[in-house]
Amino acid sequence: MSDAMSEPDAPLGGHGVRSAERVVPASGPPDGKLRGNLGTLKLSFTALAFNAPLLVVGGFVPVITAVGNGLGAPIAFVAMGALLMVFSAGLNAMATHMVRPGAFYAYIARGLGRPPGLGAAFLAILTYVALGAGTFSLFAVAVGDFSSTLLGASGSGPWWIWALVSWATVTILSLFNVELSAKVLGVAMLFEIAVIAIWDARVFWEGGPDGIAVPVFSHFFDGSPALTFLFIAMCMTGFESLQVFREETRDPVRTVPQATYIVVAFLAVFYAISTYAYIVSEGFGEGVINGATNPTGTVLASIERYAGSVVTDAASLLLMTSSFACTLAIQNITSRYLYALGRDQVVPAKLGQVSDRHGSPAVASIVSGAMILFIILIPVLGGGEPIETYTVLLGLGGYGILLLWTLTSVSVFVFFRRNARCVAGTWSSTVAPILSLLGLGILVWLATDNLSLLVGNLRTAQLILIFAAIVAVVGAGLSLWWRKSNPAVYKTIGRQEP
Repeated sequence: MSDAMSEPDAPLGGHGVRSAERVVPASGPPDGKLRGNLGTLKLSFTALAFNAPLLVVGGFVPVITAVGNGLGAPIAFVAMGALLMVFSAGLNAMATHMVRPGAFYAYIARGLGRPPGLGAAFLAILTYVALGAGTFSLFAVAVGDFSSTLLGASGSGPWWIWALVSWATVTILSLFNVELSAKVLGVAMLFEIAVIAIWDARVFWEGGPDGIAVPVFSHFFDGSPALTFLFIAMCMTGFESLQVFREETRDPVRTVPQATYIVVAFLAVFYAISTYAYIVSEGFGEGVINGATNPTGTVLASIERYAGSVVTDAASLLLMTSSFACTLAIQNITSRYLYALGRDQVVPAKLGQVSDRHGSPAVASIVSGAMILFIILIPVLGGGEPIETYTVLLGLGGYGILLLWTLTSVSVFVFFRRNARCVAGTWSSTVAPILSLLGLGILVWLATDNLSLLVGNLRTAQLILIFAAIVAVVGAGLSLWWRKSNPAVYKTIGRQEP
């Protein structure tokens, strides 16, 4: 029998939900576990902040419409949202049978076995560390743009100074209870959404050079739909990370699935509407094509035309807060992966310790911050530019998330085949995982084939693939070493006892 099945399932409550989760008090988990009282709204803001909506609209949408499928891009966002909704159905069905946090790590370990699970955990940590380090460099770019356009300063100093300042601030915030981070992320998110919504409304009210009726359906297959879906996939990440906050939510059985569906639906609709508004504002011809040469500048210019200088100045400021909120969300997620591994004693147990005062994974937060700092310092010491740094690290992080989504779809399907006592409907336990596996598998194939376009260099793309494979193999190899040297530790990998 596979080692994924070697541990007995915890007792099930009604409707196949573990009774251990149903008795978690509203005030938070008991001592020794992470403490928090996150509701659906705060949890949703965490995932939305991970996406940094203003950065997506200002940085990705012009590129997607220029090098992707052009006028058909709004529908592509809706299609990706539908695929991720299907993926979420299987993810949430399996989540009702999980007691402890761990997201990709826990699900893949339970579905496919401990070696793949620990390999996935190492890959997930690499993925989020890369995204975190890359976003810190993007924050530095946002500071430079803000100081030059709004403050009129000739320069803001070396980019890495601002990257390190934001890194230090984020690391300190990550040491506190997750409730504080949720409040910071929530405030930033509300302002971001408000600015984009105002701009959208003004564009639809005034119209563009070619009117407001964009022929989205007839242009769906224009250009490069493959690149469109790859970029959109990277714009809609973060919802799956909500599973790592299960210990810190008010009612994980209901709150985590609700937040997951809300985030996916909101992102698909919000980005589709904003992409449509961008196309209207720039026209259906050269304006959309030329936007990729200066995406952020093009969007800010459009916001100023339609919404005025006050909203534009706010958008310039919020580009900084957006990237800052994104880094905070990423560091919180990374630290909880390390916490899960430390809790299982697969890595030093200190990483699984919880702060008595704040109920946060303080040690794991410090270590995750140190890992991100290490990655930041590589381009700094090598004289790299921030945009180039962000592009490469985003490519690595985005590719890693696509792989993990795909592996999780396989895990969900296998888990329900091997655990007949775990109750779930045919749709969520069988049909949804198969459909999401087909869709996400195609995306992984496209990403592998086009990775050099995403990161801008074939050699860099090859190194990313090799490095990601090495990290995953090291994780799987460590689990096999534990199986031989210390079977007791091996059995804790991905465990789900309360």
